Amino acid sequence: MSSSWKLHRVFVGVRLGAWIAPVCAATVAWSAIPCDQAAKTLAGTPVPQRIATATEILQSDCQPLLPEISNAIRTRHWSDAVALLEDQRISLLDTAIAAGYGEAADIAVRVLEKGAWPDGTALNPLAGAKVVEALAPALDRYRVLLLLDVYEQVQIPEVSLSVLEALRGSKEPEALLPALDAYWNGTGDVQALASQVVAAQPETKAPAVLVRLAEALPTGPALDWAGRLGKQQGISAVSDVIGKKK
Repeated sequence: MSSSWKLHRVFVGVRLGAWIAPVCAATVAWSAIPCDQAAKTLAGTPVPQRIATATEILQSDCQPLLPEISNAIRTRHWSDAVALLEDQRISLLDTAIAAGYGEAADIAVRVLEKGAWPDGTALNPLAGAKVVEALAPALDRYRVLLLLDVYEQVQIPEVSLSVLEALRGSKEPEALLPALDAYWNGTGDVQALASQVVAAQPETKAPAVLVRLAEALPTGPALDWAGRLGKQQGISAVSDVIGKKK
């Protein structure tokens, strides 16, 4: 398994960097820590309990993101120079995004674009898969297109699975392209998840879903991808739809 590679600009006009171990999102009950005491509480928390306290603060919705937590995610160190493990950093990022902190989602986007954390630490693909999963609650159109680049160019099963799972909740038509690609071209767990995604669509059948996407997509790389899938599978209706658009 390669730990680094170069990816090309396709959907979002950015160059993704090089970037793969699963990390579970923290699941801590809502906290009663008062927001005006959050910084003081975190500063006084012993190191072994610091991640748990930070998680409680995040889940208390103390907006904006506490600088101490933001810096821990960005630099992988607390202000007293105590280092976080990679899974702890991702756990904080995941919890912050799930709690609605826009700054955390922006950090995740930049990490995926550059293939590195703000402190310069390279993102390996398995860690990148967890960052993709963390970003799922905060997808907008740009971020959906970013995940299309990730899916096409980081061809590692763990990453493909994370992209398919993250895109399941998106209403953007482009979000279904990776699932359709994996339905026909994927293997193992990736293909199995893609089959679930396709079966959940109103049409329930992949060819019909692809035709609907071709009708909805604007001219550009995503429509070209739909066209390639249509030709690959001999779905003439897709070519007909695209031909009318060009």
